[in-house]
Parts: sequence; C-alpha cells; structure tokens
Amino acid sequence: MNRNERLLFLHESDITQSKLYDVVPARVCGTVDYYDGVYVTVYDRGRDLYLTVCRKQCAVLVEYRLSDDQCGDSDCDYVCDRRQCDRQPVSWSQEKQAREALTEFVVIGVLISTVFAALVILFEDPICRFLGANDELMADCKAYLTISMLFAPACTLQTLFQSYFVTASRPGLGLWLTVAAGILNAVLDYVLIVPIPLGIAGAALATGFGQLLPAVVGLIFFSIPRKTLRFCRFSFRPWEIRDACINGSSEMIGQMATAITTFLFNIILMRLAGSDGVAAMTILFYGQFLFNAFYLGFAIGIAPVVGYQYGAGNRKELRKIYRISFLFTVISSIAMTAASIILATPIVSVFTKEPETFALADAGFKIFAVNFLFSGVNLVSSGFFTALSNGKASAWISFARTLLFMVGFLLILPQIFGVTGAWVAIPAAELATLFLSMWLHRKYFWKPGE
Repeated sequence: MNRNERLLFLHESDITQSKLYDVVPARVCGTVDYYDGVYVTVYDRGRDLYLTVCRKQCAVLVEYRLSDDQCGDSDCDYVCDRRQCDRQPVSWSQEKQAREALTEFVVIGVLISTVFAALVILFEDPICRFLGANDELMADCKAYLTISMLFAPACTLQTLFQSYFVTASRPGLGLWLTVAAGILNAVLDYVLIVPIPLGIAGAALATGFGQLLPAVVGLIFFSIPRKTLRFCRFSFRPWEIRDACINGSSEMIGQMATAITTFLFNIILMRLAGSDGVAAMTILFYGQFLFNAFYLGFAIGIAPVVGYQYGAGNRKELRKIYRISFLFTVISSIAMTAASIILATPIVSVFTKEPETFALADAGFKIFAVNFLFSGVNLVSSGFFTALSNGKASAWISFARTLLFMVGFLLILPQIFGVTGAWVAIPAAELATLFLSMWLHRKYFWKPGE
C-alpha cells in the first residue's frame, strides 16, 4: 500500500470512527435519559408522576439548548477549524487560538446554563403552572425541576465535552464516559426509587449524577497541562461568540421548537383524549428520541471530518463523505422505520401497562413511526450544512421541521381527524421538510459535472 492509499484509508477510517464515537454516545443518551419515565411509572406512582417527568422536560429542553447548541457543535467546528483536527501541522498561534476558543465557549456555556437555572428556580411556580401542573402534581414538578436545574451546568459540560473529546483526538474517552454515565444513571434510578424510596426526587438525582461524571472528568482532562487542546487564559471575543451562535442557531431552533411543540401536544391531546392522550404522546416522543438519537449522533460524528475537509478545500473527499453519509442514512432510515413498526407494541409496553394509555400509544406509534423514513435525511442534512458553516440553510431545515410545518399540521390535522391527526402531524411535517432539504441539496450540492 503506497502513501496515497494509506492516507485515503486513514480518512475513511476516521469517518467510520468519528461516526461510531458519536452515534454510540447519542444512542446511550437516548436510552438512559428516559429511564426516569420508566422507573417512576413502574415502581412509583404510575401515570401521574410520568406526566410530571414529561412536563419538566419542556423547561429542561429550553435550558439545555440555550446553553449547549449555541456553544456546542458549532464552536466544536470553530475550534476544529483553528486546530485542523491534528491532521496537518499547525502553528503555535493556531493552537493557542484553539485553546482560547475552547476555554471561552466552555465558560460561556456554564454561565448561560447557570443563569437560566437560577431564573427557572426563582420562577418555578408559574413555570410549572404554565406547563400544565395541577395542585396534585405541583410538589413533584417543583422537586424534579429544582434538582434538574441544580445540575444544569453539568448537563451543559457533558455535551460540550463529548464534542471536544473528538476535536482533541480522544473520541474513545468521550464514548466510554457516556457509557459509564448511562450505567450510573440507570443504577441510581433503581437505587434511589426502589430500595431508597425518594420517588421523583430520586429520578432527578440519578440523572444529575449521571451528567456530573463526564462533566468532572472533562474538566480534569482539559485542565491538565499538555501541548494539545486544553484550558488556558483567554479574553472574550464577541465576534467568535457571534459566529458560534449563528452557526449553531439551527440546533437551538430545533430543540427550542421541540419544547414548544411538546407543550402544544400536551394542550391538544389533553383536550382530545385527556391525561391518557398526553401519556401516550410522551411515549411516542420517547420512541422518537431513541431512534432520532442515532442520526443526531451520526451528524455530530461526521461534523469534524466534514469541517476539516471543507477547511482544507478538499472537494473530492467532501463529495465522497457526502455520498457515503446520505446513502447510509437512506438505507438505515428504511430499516429503522420497519423495525419501529414491528417493535411498536414491545416498545410501548416498556412504558405503560394501563389499558387506555397502551391502546392509544400502540395505535399511534405505528402511524407515528412513518416519520423515521424522512427525519434521518433531514437531521443529517441540517448537521451537514452546520459543519460546512452554512448556518442559514441548516437553520431553515430545523425551523421548518420542528416549528413551521409541525405547528401548522398540529393545528390543522387534529381538527379534521381527531387524535389520529395528532399522530400524523409529525410524519407530515418531516415529509414537507424533506422537500425543502432536497431543494437545498440541489442548490448547494447537485451541480452539473460534479
């Protein structure tokens, strides 16, 4: 094997490893993040506390994405661009800029999450009421929300470091830390709810300590003096923060919109089917997150490789990554849709045994699962544009799929088809977004002779 062949093999190996090291953590997070819902349903007080968990998720999604996506994958691309991901020699000044950018974005992320958490705790009564908590659920909602907000900086650091470990050429460390955090979360969920009957507070503590583990290890790792990426003294550069915010705006819009649409689903399904409808909807969202986490991790995994090749001006490698990535996405989307339809009943049975909720969720999941045919392409497209520093195109995809089309179909279809219309709203929104994604691909990627 000559030198050029070895270099080509290295690039393809890096793509595969980068995908693996981010897909697996995302799948682990997608699995363990919702252990709270399972444990409080099965071992504590059933559906009421289950609804408490899902209502709290709206506020946590807002906090998480305000602090993370504005200072997460977008600034990972920024830092990666400064370092060139260790694949070519970098000057001392480039390495210094990367270290300063890393430190700046971590500090900004922690500050935003801390301020937001303090505001949520200060106004938790009206927030819980706004999210739909009644007198019976208020105490549990406040307990869960308060504990979750206390761990908000750790939640932010966990996700930031998952991206930065890849940039620092240590993706394996991020992988194993995420797996360890997931195991710790699952174990503590059982310990703090079953043997130690802390109920909803135990579920929140388990999640928080699971987030704290990778946060602390990441702080130690990047504090150790080394020649490569680490913390250092820095000065605030408003233009860097602005660029990171613009490039990461699509992810923030997407997850902020998820909180908004979840709230709308709560209102609409409470009116159409009562609390059983809200519980069924939450089960569908849990299933959606489990499947979409795969593509979120995939998009994060290829971002450093795409960003590096884009920065190096290597159009040939970019086209190869593009073809491989979307061919894989299309094939896996078909397989995952079929699997989700076949496994709908077992998935739903994990979350509930109540007949009314089970019937609604089981029927709804088989309709809802059609969205997986389209969501993978939309998620990877948004991530691909973000990696290419085309935040505008990425933001349009995220805005369309999670807010524009979603809210539109959600307000119209249930009026015509009732509960079934609510289940159809998400597949319809994803399909409409797919047409937008294809138009953007045609505009930016599908050029004659390339």
